Amino acid sequence: MHVILGALGIIVTILILLKRLSDEGIDIGWLDPFKWNRRRKWQQAYHSNPLFDIDDPMKSTAGLMYTMAKCSGDISSEEKSCILTIFKDVFKLSDVEATNLLSDCSFFIKDENPQFNK
Repeated sequence: MHVILGALGIIVTILILLKRLSDEGIDIGWLDPFKWNRRRKWQQAYHSNPLFDIDDPMKSTAGLMYTMAKCSGDISSEEKSCILTIFKDVFKLSDVEATNLLSDCSFFIKDENPQFNK
């Protein structure tokens, strides 16, 4: 019985100390292993080659269209609306699906490429 009371006392003491640290403004959220693992997986996916994430021809075609529009510089709102209408007409997508496809393309074709910025 005294072992259980000792363990409960340790748990309560740790919880009180954590509460006092958070009241003082010290963030200990970086100790969370689940958050660390989630952040690590996101960073690996963000810095990976986008070609490995293409699973259908529609994404590759949309990526080529977005890249061709981006060759001249930043994409204007007219170009975005033209690309969205092409996605809707040719690919037969809804408004939400076409917008998601365009945002996926803009995420995959990012300006910073760590392989070539040396």
